[in-house]
Amino acid sequence: MLPNFRALALHPRDAPTGEFVTLSREQADELNDSREVEPISHEEFVPSRELPDGSEYFRVRNWLQKADHTYAYKYYDAESLWRWTKTTRTVPHNRQPIWKEDWMDLMQRYDPGMDVPAEVHSLPSLNKAVPVHEGAGDQRRVVRFEYPTGEQLFLEGGQGQERVVRREFSNGLVEFYEGSRFEPRLVRRKFSSGKVEFFEGPRGEERRVRILMPDNETVATLKGPKGEEHKVRVDLPNNITQYFQGPRGQERVTAQERRLDDGTVIWSYHDGPRGEERLVRVTETNNSGVRILGYDGPKGEERKVLAILTTGSVVIYEGPRKQEVPVRTMYRDGHVAYHTGQGTDLRTTRFVRADGEVRYYERVESGEPRLARIVSPEGEVTIINNQ
Repeated sequence: MLPNFRALALHPRDAPTGEFVTLSREQADELNDSREVEPISHEEFVPSRELPDGSEYFRVRNWLQKADHTYAYKYYDAESLWRWTKTTRTVPHNRQPIWKEDWMDLMQRYDPGMDVPAEVHSLPSLNKAVPVHEGAGDQRRVVRFEYPTGEQLFLEGGQGQERVVRREFSNGLVEFYEGSRFEPRLVRRKFSSGKVEFFEGPRGEERRVRILMPDNETVATLKGPKGEEHKVRVDLPNNITQYFQGPRGQERVTAQERRLDDGTVIWSYHDGPRGEERLVRVTETNNSGVRILGYDGPKGEERKVLAILTTGSVVIYEGPRKQEVPVRTMYRDGHVAYHTGQGTDLRTTRFVRADGEVRYYERVESGEPRLARIVSPEGEVTIINNQ
């Protein structure tokens, strides 16, 4: 007895069938070029429009699939095929049983009033799986089931111990299974694109835990029960890792880690709903210490507003994105410097010491700004003569 494969969702669907067909000139020539002949008369094929009145072609699907999971067909003169199969219930080219659906189609066309023999109901159906065996005697075992939709189910194990190991689809999707004969569980799913999904959990509760993308470098990690798996981490090329929060389909980026070759680690932190995650903070750690940058503004327009340097100094910035300029620097010892200008024209205009002394600077044509006056904590003003 073979295991029940219902849990693998191999449900019958519309399948490739035999049928009355009309051959075009191109189709007839293609059959003739491949050295095919009508199996009963052994004559070459002609376009259907050149057949005698009342003559038709009928195609019979082959028993097994081709390597690409599609089927080949044998083409017959329909009435000749009916005369053959009406009582033999086989097809001439291999003497195998004719498909039940094909026999019924031919009967309804050429002998619609006849009683259907009981044996017809035992004929193989186009809508059912075809088992493929290997070995003989007590070594005979099922190695594959071919489904009319193009799916194939592969099994391993001796007679009576066959277990599911792989399932292939006509679109290139392949699923891999592990477990006992009656408890096959999905462990891996590979897509034609090269993407691979990995699963954990008992049969029927298999959940995705990891996805390897086609580049073989990007890996997504997921958490949550079957059907609710949500992305929590993505490892990207170039030592970049992104972290996510939120339920399935609503995951949003909350942080990104980047590791440089020199040992520097850069963390970026984000806030906002999925698709609108805005950068709010960046930390950079290296041998010199930790530097922190603060940002404000919507996604795509984030501007730097704050920097905490490795020395402990805090720099305040103003200006639009990519044009930010420092306007104030607060030092660990309590001093505060005020700045104006930008680029090469950036200069300090005022320096407030921790003790309350204020120093004012004036612009010069070249070089560093020069001290112009000093206001003591008591309010005493000293003018600096720079003549």
